[in-house]
This record gives sequence, C-alpha cells and structure tokens, in this order.
Amino acid sequence: MQQLNIFEQREPEPWEIMRDRLAQAPQQLATANCNAPQCSTKGQKRTNNKLADKFETLADKMQSQIDGKLGDRQENTPKRMAQGASARVDGYRLQRTQDALRALATRHRAGTVPAELADLASKKAIHDLLGSELSHVANGFHTYYVETGKPRIDTPQAKALWTLTADITEEEKHAQTLAQAVRNLQFSQIPGYFPTPDALIDRMLDYADIQITDVILEPSAGSGAILAKLPEHTAAVAFEVNHSLCGILKLRGYDCAPTNFMNLRAPASPLVHKILMNPPFEKLQDIDHVLHAWNWLKPGGRLVAIMSPGPFFRSDKKCTAFQAWIAEQTSEVIDLPPGTFKESGTGVASKLVIIDKE
Repeated sequence: MQQLNIFEQREPEPWEIMRDRLAQAPQQLATANCNAPQCSTKGQKRTNNKLADKFETLADKMQSQIDGKLGDRQENTPKRMAQGASARVDGYRLQRTQDALRALATRHRAGTVPAELADLASKKAIHDLLGSELSHVANGFHTYYVETGKPRIDTPQAKALWTLTADITEEEKHAQTLAQAVRNLQFSQIPGYFPTPDALIDRMLDYADIQITDVILEPSAGSGAILAKLPEHTAAVAFEVNHSLCGILKLRGYDCAPTNFMNLRAPASPLVHKILMNPPFEKLQDIDHVLHAWNWLKPGGRLVAIMSPGPFFRSDKKCTAFQAWIAEQTSEVIDLPPGTFKESGTGVASKLVIIDKE
C-alpha cells in the first residue's frame, strides 16, 4: 500500500500541494513499491493463519515463565549457583521456543514456512527440538551444566528450527512487534475503540470496489485494521486521534500525528474516491463523522461506513435531519447480524451504510 503523507511538522500541507500530489497518484500507483510481506507477487503461497494465531498465543503465555527462569536471583552459595544455572538452561530453551513460535507464526502468515518445519503443530514438539548441548561445570557437591549454544539433536528438522530462531530478520522482528502491540490493545479500553472484525472488513471492501487509481480515506483509523487489508499499491490518507493507536499506525508505516478528523477543515475540492470508516458511536458521533467525511469525497465516489442504528430510527432533530439527507442520496443501509463485534469486545448493534456521491 502506498501511503500519502499529508502532514509536515505535524501540520497538514496546503490543500493545493496535496491536490497536485493526488493528481499524480494514478501514474505512481501502477509502479508503486510495496515491501510488506502481503505484497509479494511470487506466486501463490500457502498460509495458515489459524496455526499462526495459536503459536502467537502460546508464545505470549510463556513470558512469565521465561521471566521467572531468567530473573535475578541470589547465587551466594554453591547450591544456589547450581540452581541458578539450571534455571538459566531452562529459561534459554524456553526463550528459543518462544522465538521459534513467533518466527513460525510470521512464516505461516506469509506462507514461507520451510518444508522441514511445516508439520510442527505444538509447543512441545518445538521445545523438544530446541535442547542445547550442555557443558559440565564441577562445583563440589553442586555441579551444574551450562549451554554450549549448539543443538543437542542432530537432525535436519532440529537444525532448521535452530537456524530459524537465530535468523529472525528485521522485517520479522518488526512484524512481531506490531502483532504484539495489536494484541496488547485487547484490554486497553480506549474510549470508542472497537476494531473492525476481519469478516466485516472483507464485506466493506467488496462494496467499496477499490480500483488501482483510487485514493482512500480512513478518518478514524484505529489500529489500522481496515488499512492493513486494502489492496496492495492503494493510496490512502488516514487520521487517528488516540496516541496509542497512532503508535501502532506508525509501526504499520504511517506518519501519524494524533489528529481529530473532525477538527480538520475539509478541502475546497474533494480529494478521495472511496471512504471506509468505523466512526465512534457515542452521542451520535457517527452522524457527524459521516457528514464531515462526505465533504472529502469526489463526485462518483463511494462511502462505506459502519453506523449505529440510532440515526435511522430516532426522532430528535439531529437524527431526522440525517434521515432526510440520506434519503436524498443513492444509498443502501444493511442491518449487520447480532454479535458482529463480539470478537472486538462489544455486543453493540450496527449497520453497514453504502452511499454513492453523484
């Protein structure tokens, strides 16, 4: 995905400059570079997201055990020294197992798991292959062992797994950092933040019908769940007000300065062809966000938004005005099934709204 940066020194560039830049986007997009794993064009790859999720969860759960084994401890007697050495042997092996789980998860998502490792499906199987040769240290009655750093099992599979844990690329480390940051959001309780489920994003993209020359706006980007699923080489403009979520957008490659989309003046000439949005619902903010985003949409463009049911049945002044406005547009309003956002931690009812700009 090609990002269009609209900030300089944390301030929006003049709309004339951005307009000129976007005018060149169709030519640039055809040859845009994409370094993300999902942008590979080297044929069809076999991915396994389910196993990747399992390995990432197992790896995360290991951290307290690893910390316990490798944490500071008193070693002021031979017995305690031997106990500490034994704990470190266990800890290093657990750490290798954790690294292998995460490395395999990354490769399962990208479809690049080495053939020798494709049948590894459990933490135990991985842990069994990652034992090290040990060196004996004499220490009176309390002798102990230390790792040599060489594989204890001399098989192609064990060697491949050891190589995998010792050969994590910067790209893979970055992917692991991003995945962990997104997982850490699960219980963050950021007001109004309910990430869009993958299945719903896929549905939104089907309705959006994004073309290679389209420029996309995501006004409340959150952790970038929608952005991450845009077709490769798509030009996108994104905003997010929360600092923590902005940090994750930066990990995804966006120059995000915490910015409230509602405080931005709409450009004199609309800039984008498609808008995909999951705005906050509280106090009917979704109405405000949709109407403000509408001002950024070019004629012939399409807005695809998730909204709460309230704007469509309430009889207060704000809702009735919105109902009258949307009735004048070429639009479709779809009731989403109950539990659509269950995986995001809420049972809130929602609708999918598609509006075309004539």
